[in-house]
Amino acid sequence: MSLVHIETSVARNRKFQQAGPVASWLWVCGLAYCQEGLTDGFIPCEALLFLGVKGPGKHVDALVRAGLWEARDDGWQVHDYLKHNKSADEVNGIKKERRRAGAEGGKSSWRRRGTDHDAEANAEANAEANAEAVAEPVSVRSGTDRNVSDRNVSDRYGAVRSGKPHALNAPIHDTSHIKHAFCGRICMPQALFGEFIRRRNSVNADAEILDWAIAVDNDWADGGKFSDVEPGESYAFWKARYAEKWPAPQPSQADSRLPAWARDSA
Repeated sequence: MSLVHIETSVARNRKFQQAGPVASWLWVCGLAYCQEGLTDGFIPCEALLFLGVKGPGKHVDALVRAGLWEARDDGWQVHDYLKHNKSADEVNGIKKERRRAGAEGGKSSWRRRGTDHDAEANAEANAEANAEAVAEPVSVRSGTDRNVSDRNVSDRYGAVRSGKPHALNAPIHDTSHIKHAFCGRICMPQALFGEFIRRRNSVNADAEILDWAIAVDNDWADGGKFSDVEPGESYAFWKARYAEKWPAPQPSQADSRLPAWARDSA
């Protein structure tokens, strides 16, 4: 976007007082035209009708008499334009330099991001290794040993029960596995765990959701009453179980007039 710079004393300038308010506005519009088109202050005859002033002819004469515009064979030149504004060559040079600097900055940023990504990956790998060394992850259960024991849950989720952020304690199966808030026969993604906490909207919502997830897992794990049922996709599974445990209230007659997004937000 091009900008036009005008001194605040313009209204007190004798030239503009002589030209009058409409002609002065035509002068401003002419400056904008020159800046946008990089014309070095030249306004061709054919552009005059498109500068936003009705019947500009007499106002052009006023600008010429006041010395604000200078008549040319095929248009007008803004007086001393290049004295107060950069030329087209200067502006294009600045734009070219900015593009070059931006390209160089983009390359540096890309290289820096690559280095930061490697460092972050190494840090995560080290953190996972340390976590596996000090605690038995719930996610390694297999075969008949799939029921969640209170000891394992307490070890892994003790910080959750104590009110600390659950994000710091979500187990990771391996380097290709996403972070989960609870792992059983079918894992609960951490994002869904957070969504359920917000829905419950209570002081002990995190512990309540965790206890509920443990009970659900016991029902669906090997030996549970639903162990022979295919659970399906994790998001759909946990949302269905949540709806069974805490069904949304049915809308009243007044609520039915609300848009769908408002009715379904509970």
